[in-house]
Amino acid sequence: MKFIWFSGVLVVSVLALSCASLGGSGGRLNGVPFGARRIYIATVSPPSLTVIELNTINRKEPKVYPVYLKDFEGTRQSSQIGISKDGNYLWLAEDISEDGGCVALLDASSFEPLKTWNVGAGEGAHISRDGKWGFFASEKKDNPNINVFDIQKQRYLGYIELGGPALGFDTNAEGTRLYVIKSLSNMLYEYDISALPDIAAKASADRYGLKLPVPLRRSFASQYANTSSLLVHPNGKYLMLGAYTPGPLGRVADTSVYDIILDLTGDSITEFLKMIGGNHNYALSPDGNVFFSTEWYPLDCHDAWFLRGLPVFEDPRITTQQLRYFDISTLESAAPNPLDVKLTGVICGNIHLGFAQPDPLSHEVYDPSGNFLFLATISKTNETKGDLLILDGKSLELIKTIPLPESPDGISTDRVKIIKF
Repeated sequence: MKFIWFSGVLVVSVLALSCASLGGSGGRLNGVPFGARRIYIATVSPPSLTVIELNTINRKEPKVYPVYLKDFEGTRQSSQIGISKDGNYLWLAEDISEDGGCVALLDASSFEPLKTWNVGAGEGAHISRDGKWGFFASEKKDNPNINVFDIQKQRYLGYIELGGPALGFDTNAEGTRLYVIKSLSNMLYEYDISALPDIAAKASADRYGLKLPVPLRRSFASQYANTSSLLVHPNGKYLMLGAYTPGPLGRVADTSVYDIILDLTGDSITEFLKMIGGNHNYALSPDGNVFFSTEWYPLDCHDAWFLRGLPVFEDPRITTQQLRYFDISTLESAAPNPLDVKLTGVICGNIHLGFAQPDPLSHEVYDPSGNFLFLATISKTNETKGDLLILDGKSLELIKTIPLPESPDGISTDRVKIIKF
């Protein structure tokens, strides 16, 4: 295990590391290829990220090592990591605070910081699905807005006015719409970002302090507090939105927690279906037909109509979080029907994965190949550390467990496959 330390500004101190050892193909597990070369897992505190080299995955001890951001020690880091489309650069939000904060660009081979923009930082961070634009939240008092970057030219384009930090972002596949959750609110906003190519073409340098002419198209007010997760369906017609209101001891009433599917096809954003939940993170299978949700607070919930004879919430053996998955293939049909959305399975932290603590699950993401699902968890043997679980992308059976050096949070992979429609 290698520990790499570097300055978060422009002074670099990196332990010797062979770039040749970081390249190559994504490797194979049980003869099945990965679509990514690497997995990156963010650790909010201490500010760092863990790297898993997938070309070493079949070794007895795969190459897993943390990269610590020493100059940001003691500060807040976003749980989301942006990766350029070619996999050569990492984008991070660091020193989240009212008075500071920056967006940092790293070389993915050496982890050398190449540039920082002191425009503020926040929890929300997203690179558009076409790999062109970066959107980063800011909690900085003098710029509580959305910072926008040209990812290919590595240039700051300006900000979209929001008037507060953004908790999460997503974009449609065409790169024409940006969806934003405003932190500590129940509001979802939709922006028209189709003018960004023209704006970027005219920009010859970083454009600090400039408000971008990006119009707000629509908004949606969720009736549930703590709106937190969002995910746009690949067809751009639907959006998954999650919110929860924790009750005593982190439990919730089944009338206050939902995973909501929103219909984006009309003049206004409307509810297509709401499902009892308690979400922490969302993922979709590469074909868009299976919806995954890490549910943090669903243990007191049940919905006989929706579960269709699968009484997972009434099972007294369930004492931990769950990873639920749904068949949402109806969203691709000519006449989508809410009744055709079905909960097809649940992976319970204690029953299926052997965890005793109530909150072992973190984020999940598909490998771009579709062959594997990655799930970050708290370690069974040391709650200050974590594990990466690699599940079969189709059967969802556990294939491999990889110990991680720090408590894991958001997961990203390189070689992101852009789905086109």
